[in-house]
Amino acid sequence: VVENGAIAEVTNYFRKELAAKQFKAELVTDEPTRKVFKVTKENKTLFLNILQSKQNVVYLLSSVVYRQSPDAITEKGQ
Repeated sequence: VVENGAIAEVTNYFRKELAAKQFKAELVTDEPTRKVFKVTKENKTLFLNILQSKQNVVYLLSSVVYRQSPDAITEKGQ
């Protein structure tokens, strides 16, 4: 089970690391279990989706904002 504040730790890690690597990171979604950064460098933009479920904190870098809760996702075949 994920402890309270786990998503904050992951979010803070990415804020620090992205800035250190000269990425512009703008927080565009700030919810208790979902944070989304718009990440830009050299005219390329992607979205860093950070999602907290009951079991994990996951992150996904994609060209779109991920809207589904990780708790709603099941593995194939389940």
